[in-house]
Amino acid sequence: MKVEAALLGCDHPHAASHLTTLQTMPEVSGIHLWDPDPAVAEALAAKVGPKLRAVHQHLDSVRSEAAVPWAIAGLRHDRHAELLLRWAEAGKSVLSEKPIGLNSAEVRPVVAAYRQRGLSLSVLYTNRFKPAVGLLREAVAKGWLGRLCSAETRLHTTTVGLRNPRHWLFNKALSGGGILPWLGCHYLDLLRYILGSEVVSVTAHCATLSGEAIDVEDMAVLTLRFANGCLATASFGYLMPGGSGGNSFASKDTWLGLKGTLGSASFAPTDDPQVVDLVTFHPDWVGAPERRVSFREEVVPAYGDRPGLEFAQQALRAALAGEDGPATGEDMLRTWEIIEAAWESAERGVTVALAG
Repeated sequence: MKVEAALLGCDHPHAASHLTTLQTMPEVSGIHLWDPDPAVAEALAAKVGPKLRAVHQHLDSVRSEAAVPWAIAGLRHDRHAELLLRWAEAGKSVLSEKPIGLNSAEVRPVVAAYRQRGLSLSVLYTNRFKPAVGLLREAVAKGWLGRLCSAETRLHTTTVGLRNPRHWLFNKALSGGGILPWLGCHYLDLLRYILGSEVVSVTAHCATLSGEAIDVEDMAVLTLRFANGCLATASFGYLMPGGSGGNSFASKDTWLGLKGTLGSASFAPTDDPQVVDLVTFHPDWVGAPERRVSFREEVVPAYGDRPGLEFAQQALRAALAGEDGPATGEDMLRTWEIIEAAWESAERGVTVALAG
């Protein structure tokens, strides 16, 4: 089935990539654009091509389009929750940028609005569709690692100075927070997704160490206790001085690893290829307890390449079927609760328990 879709928010840091996704999706027959600044939408329209159907000056105009049941949405964080609420009022589903709002208090009524109307609210946690993530999730589900004892992850990326300290992402009133809600959320979600368990307590340190004139955390270190007993550490920071065009060792440093009573598994999410090292003494692996699996993701014109394209396609299918997408509003809400617990822990110097 082919449908028309909307891109809501044309000035978001990922807007051009989301437009590319819509252009590539064979299920999308036409694209509508809207932004609070009509000039921004008009400028992006020049890149759409033959799928362009309309550039809307007012949100009500695209909300009333019967041919548009679904959108990809991303606005500045202080404006995003209101946008999603208005979209839900029109009875339409959405694939939303994270973190949806400035805090969990803004996100909670958004999630409820979509649930109450039977609409699909998917969140762009596209890393879930990386094939390496699928292998680690399988290893946990099948018990190849035994009882999980430890998990570790880190995301260290280019410095605040290289990313423009004057951008709204580094203004708490506009963004809600720093590296935790913008980038760390992806890896917190991966831990939940791979482990198949929820965080029950958080101990954290957060700081602003870049020397830039910003009022959000640019460094955070978290210790997490999961309901299944696993203890995890997570380190996030704008720490790499090399720039996106420089050597990879100077521009990014990512890793995720698991250890259990029967083995271990690890990979670097941003490496190409992604190499999973898996060691297990589970009976299923007798004869070859140590294996290295390499995944080179197909590069396609979409946000997040092949995994991102498939994520968006599944989100659209779920929306048309009235089902949950590949990552839900509840997943975003849970991530916000972890982040807010980390901030509270850092401020008070205590371990913070999360509600069950």
